[in-house]
Amino acid sequence: MKQTVYTASPESQQIHVWSLEADGKLTLVQVVDAPGQVQPMVVSPNKEFLYVGVRPEFRVLAYRITPDNGALTFAGEAALPGSPTHISTDHHGRFVFSASYNQGCVSVTPLHDGLPGETITVVEGLEGCHSANISPDNRTLWVPALKQDRICLFTLSDDGFLSAQDPRK
Repeated sequence: MKQTVYTASPESQQIHVWSLEADGKLTLVQVVDAPGQVQPMVVSPNKEFLYVGVRPEFRVLAYRITPDNGALTFAGEAALPGSPTHISTDHHGRFVFSASYNQGCVSVTPLHDGLPGETITVVEGLEGCHSANISPDNRTLWVPALKQDRICLFTLSDDGFLSAQDPRK
């Protein structure tokens, strides 16, 4: 079964799109020039978009994925509050979560028809924020804060706002 592989090349500011054959052979499909150092990437749950975090102007980029070969077409972008270390989505493709290690924050960016809008939630004070991971029920975001040696839990509301959970409960 053929699969598509996306690789980030920060120094060249490019995304490479590869076709992976069942026998392990990789074939280059496309090289995409990006407006910044390409860092974390995630495919949307419906497989229609690739979301890419870029630096030094902190943004999330959205690329439409061509179904037949995985090629990318730029679709939109939105600013992020910090340098993206890790990005992920909720299971329904309504939000992008961005963790920023250097800025010590996690943010929630809404998606409208797959395109990122203005960030609606930023939680600061998460020293060494390493990733943002949604629970299987799509209600709890767990965020490792490495420099604090803890995992922070947040309840995700239907409109994309985060509220801290009490770890004693």
